[in-house]
Amino acid sequence: MARPDARPAGTPKTQVPSKPRPDFPMYPDGNGQWTKKVNGRRYRFGSWRTDPQGKAALKEWLDRKDAILAGLDNLRVSPGLATGLTVGELMRQFLARQRGAMLKGELSRRTYGDYMTELQDFAQTVGVKANAADMRPQHFGAYGTHLVTKRKLGRHARKRVIAYVKAMFNWGSGMGLIPAPTFGADFKAPDTTPAAIRQAKSRSGQVDHTNRVATGSEIDKLLAIARPQFRAIILMGANTGMGPADIGRLRWRDIDMDTGELNMPRGKTGADRRGYLWKRTRKALERVRTLKHNRKAIEKEGRDALVFVSRCGLPMYRDVEVLGKDGVSEGVRSSQAISITFRKLVKRAKIDDGLSFYRLRHTFKTFGKKANDRDALDLAMGHIPAGVGKIYDHENIGLPRLKAVAIAVKRGLWPKVKPQPEEGNRGSKKKVAADVAGA
Repeated sequence: MARPDARPAGTPKTQVPSKPRPDFPMYPDGNGQWTKKVNGRRYRFGSWRTDPQGKAALKEWLDRKDAILAGLDNLRVSPGLATGLTVGELMRQFLARQRGAMLKGELSRRTYGDYMTELQDFAQTVGVKANAADMRPQHFGAYGTHLVTKRKLGRHARKRVIAYVKAMFNWGSGMGLIPAPTFGADFKAPDTTPAAIRQAKSRSGQVDHTNRVATGSEIDKLLAIARPQFRAIILMGANTGMGPADIGRLRWRDIDMDTGELNMPRGKTGADRRGYLWKRTRKALERVRTLKHNRKAIEKEGRDALVFVSRCGLPMYRDVEVLGKDGVSEGVRSSQAISITFRKLVKRAKIDDGLSFYRLRHTFKTFGKKANDRDALDLAMGHIPAGVGKIYDHENIGLPRLKAVAIAVKRGLWPKVKPQPEEGNRGSKKKVAADVAGA
């Protein structure tokens, strides 16, 4: 019996080309293919007749190299194992479940979109037709390596992707579709503590912005060149620690312009969030009310109108589900005008690298700690309290405590030079009361 890789009858040996160079990792076999033998198994990378210099073959080898050396060949499961539910079908059923959760308001559009993007990448990498029940720790571990070497994701991004993949397989197991998965020790969420991130950046030579906070002078520079609506957005970010998505969803009904109280659940988690707006922030919001496109929105929707809208009347932050011609969900498209505009302003103001809109939230948390009221700070940031007792504490936090947190942030950004107190007049409590009253 002829060998499967034997040269076809009648093919002169002289027609088989030589390697393009001595260190070329493949050899031209008599079957007309660029071939490489790894651990006793032959892998073929296309015809040397149509690719005489092996350029396409070399690219394919480099793309598949890590998986082949790991014995997975693009993470495809070993042939001959029992057939069953494929990874692609498991993904389809799980995403249908997640879409239902999104439509019911249990999952944000952005999170659903992230699930779809990341799970599609996983399925394409391991093989859509791979048997989900045959996935082993080495498959998951190799995909974790793919996240680092190929996609070059940071620690927070990898942590999120790993959580999505595990959620899909655990759901499939809970529904009785596949056996309980074994992910192995190599497919675990990376350490995302500030110390671990600083260490990783130091080793790779990257600049560490983990502790980067904004300063009052930097915010003043941005306010000086921003238009009225974006001045209010910047102040909202610094004053409340809200992110771009929640600022984009903010409605006038969420704000009491007389008392300065903000009451808006956090969109990402649904957790309660209340805060206090400085008089400076409220003044900027009053200016926003007078803008033409904002006036139109208020006339049409009243207090249900969005606080920040584009000149076309669209939200400043949008998550829109994209449907195909057949009505099948194709993902979620996000528009983040706030983050994009902020980056442009930072560049125009010639502020050092590392200042993003998220840094305003970090700044709020850093300076807000100086109020020495952790429960009030957590409520202002929309953090989920641990335990029933903590939830009850949040319900009983009044505006004065929230105001004290906001004032601590304001003092941190724009500290006042303390005058030397006169002898016998060291009334620090009176100064604190005066600061709070004037905020």
